[in-house]
Amino acid sequence: MKINRRHVIMGATAIAGGAFLSFGNFGQFSAPVPVMSKHEYKLLTEIVDMIIPATETAGAVSAGVPLYIEMMLNDWFQPHEREQFLAGLNDVGQRSPSADFLSASPDEQLAILRQLDNQDRDDYNFFHQLKKMTLDSYYTSEIGATEELRYAAIPGPYRGCILFKEVGRTWAT
Repeated sequence: MKINRRHVIMGATAIAGGAFLSFGNFGQFSAPVPVMSKHEYKLLTEIVDMIIPATETAGAVSAGVPLYIEMMLNDWFQPHEREQFLAGLNDVGQRSPSADFLSASPDEQLAILRQLDNQDRDDYNFFHQLKKMTLDSYYTSEIGATEELRYAAIPGPYRGCILFKEVGRTWAT
């Protein structure tokens, strides 16, 4: 049998693949443990919907912002950061007169969020972090980049100083 480069590559790939499969339980992944309770997830969904509501364009919920934030909490946050974030979320949930943000009127909800937004703190501010995560998630999603912002895969020439009324909205590229 004549050995050529193709046979060598196929053999090396088979050996490497067999070695990879022998380590661990390949293909037996478990679903991630939920970080938030159903109530916390509903609360998060309501708040991000108030930050970027659906108007002529899709809102934060349609863009998948709550799922993104849950993924960030699960995969990227350190345990103490996750606890701090969830404590801030639960604090918002208990600030209404009825002790439940979700059952408060829209005006009461808005007043609570404005109060949190106007707090000047040197340490951790939950609402500012949530707003940043909401905006990052929304404007990097397909909906945010293509419906809210303009997207051009190949943008035109650079024009440094133009009036906003000429372009109408901000560019994503």
